[in-house]
Amino acid sequence: MGKKSRSFNFLIELLIVIVFFTISAIVCVNIFYQADQKSTLAANMTDATLNVENIVESLKVDDKILAKAETIDQGFVFVYEKYKIIIVEKAEMASTKGKYLTYVISAYDNDEQQLLSIETTCFRGDAS
Repeated sequence: MGKKSRSFNFLIELLIVIVFFTISAIVCVNIFYQADQKSTLAANMTDATLNVENIVESLKVDDKILAKAETIDQGFVFVYEKYKIIIVEKAEMASTKGKYLTYVISAYDNDEQQLLSIETTCFRGDAS
């Protein structure tokens, strides 16, 4: 009878260890999955930030870059593989030398989650 009891205790201990390692593996996989999601979001945000910076610099020089964008009711859209950038003209203020244009530029991922949003002002006027 003592041999059956030992075998039974060993099997119970083995099952407990298997359950423990299974739960630990599930938790570790979940942690790695969340880290991968955050890494992907950060990479998209970095890439979108670089493209927004390029668009802002182009807008400050000339607004010809807007001709390359799709036109929507709100403004202009640049569509990239993993995100899109929306440019909306917010305000226009006249001065003696020209005008100041204020744009709101927002980047969204494919799930429509906002990655970043900036506001920039550009001057259009005489070169003299």
